[in-house]
Amino acid sequence: MNEYVVGVDAGGTSTTATAHDWETCSLLGSGKSGYGNALVAYDTAMNHLKEAISLAISGLQGQCRFILVGAAGATSGGLNERMAAELAEVFHCQVAVETDALLALEGALEGGDGVLLVSGTGSIAQGRKDGRLLTAGGWGNLVGDEGSGYDLVRRTIRLMTEDSDRGRPERPVCRMVREFFGLADTRQVIGYLHSHVKADIAKASPIVEKAASAGDSDAARFLMEAGDALADLVQCLSTRLNLPDGFRLALQGSVIRNVAPIRERMLGVLQQLGIRCTLVPSEGEWTRGAWYYAKAREGIQR
Repeated sequence: MNEYVVGVDAGGTSTTATAHDWETCSLLGSGKSGYGNALVAYDTAMNHLKEAISLAISGLQGQCRFILVGAAGATSGGLNERMAAELAEVFHCQVAVETDALLALEGALEGGDGVLLVSGTGSIAQGRKDGRLLTAGGWGNLVGDEGSGYDLVRRTIRLMTEDSDRGRPERPVCRMVREFFGLADTRQVIGYLHSHVKADIAKASPIVEKAASAGDSDAARFLMEAGDALADLVQCLSTRLNLPDGFRLALQGSVIRNVAPIRERMLGVLQQLGIRCTLVPSEGEWTRGAWYYAKAREGIQR
């Protein structure tokens, strides 16, 4: 009987699932749905996960042997066991729910050692050496997510409130973000912040980058601070794991991949700290990390 493994990247903006042949890891199918952060809205997120998985395995012959879900917010919120049980009941196979960073780490580093840094809607870093796995960041938008798209917008909104309190004129980057949301003033922006999910807020992050490119000093400072914060996550793991010179560093997420000033700042800070790493090409669908995870779980040489 043909068997396959499914990897699911349940992020703050969208959910992607891919099915891979158990023997070869070759891609058999894929599916996509809405956000998968169960901390935001559990039932909606679970429906998105089920939809993406169903699309990925639609028409496949054989049996699903294992599903690994990399879910933003699931482990910090303590929802992973509940999510795994619900999915196992639907798809009749073994299911594990871990961080989205672990799924990407497995896929990007092909089961090997190194660090995976994620900066998209949120942020987190995960590293491994000789079987020891550690995480830095990933505490969620209420207390963390430094260096993420959400954080760029949050910093801008905080600046709005400070200027409003002091009666100062509206700054360019603040005006651009407010207008992106189609709102009239700071109080409406705060209302929007509290009534929308993290992914909705993070959608304005390209506006901050645009303002920085146009010469806005506040926006430029936010990008630099994001790079500093992300470098700190990598440094934490490099130090705690005692990683060797030239360790592999994989980058995932729209912010760290696409916003050059943040990425260059992060790499520059690491260099200043004497932390030397080798960037892993960010190509392909890292949901294939489920295959590496499943093989290791069963003690099978990959």
